[in-house]
Amino acid sequence: MQLKPITAIIVLSLVVASLLVAGCTTSNTPTATPAPSIVMPSSTPKASASQPAGERDDKAIKLEEILSKQGKTVVTPFTKSVNKNGNDVYTGTFKDSKYYYNVTIEVCKSSGDSASIYSKQVVQLKGKGFSTYNGQESNEQWIGYNANSKQSVEVKRFTGSDNTLYVSTMFAKK
Repeated sequence: MQLKPITAIIVLSLVVASLLVAGCTTSNTPTATPAPSIVMPSSTPKASASQPAGERDDKAIKLEEILSKQGKTVVTPFTKSVNKNGNDVYTGTFKDSKYYYNVTIEVCKSSGDSASIYSKQVVQLKGKGFSTYNGQESNEQWIGYNANSKQSVEVKRFTGSDNTLYVSTMFAKK
């Protein structure tokens, strides 16, 4: 079992947690890269009526700046969409010197909403061959590993500094 992507996930989760606590929530939409495909937390996003084509969300821009300062390079610009449940979803891809990361952050309407989205995402990933890594499972964070794809994933529930609730899903792969 390869442990390095797990370590990268844990470090990256601390970065995402600090960004969310700072009131920042975003991510980006992947394009043709060697990175794995994104699994959306609760549903497939639709184009957002609040973000006309060509315009960038301020939170997405701020996250790009913060990640750049952390040594991360944006592979695709961070974008915002709205899923079928009406939740804002930020998706994106970035990389560091060793890994590509696909990140999805869903803005939740309530604590119950975030718990439901979190649980459904973990069940969905387990159904796709991810196993709980080293007992890393709670009501707030789950870390999984797929030995066939040699891919790590983390699903985490967060509360931002503005008391907004989030569920993030983060994949790491070389």
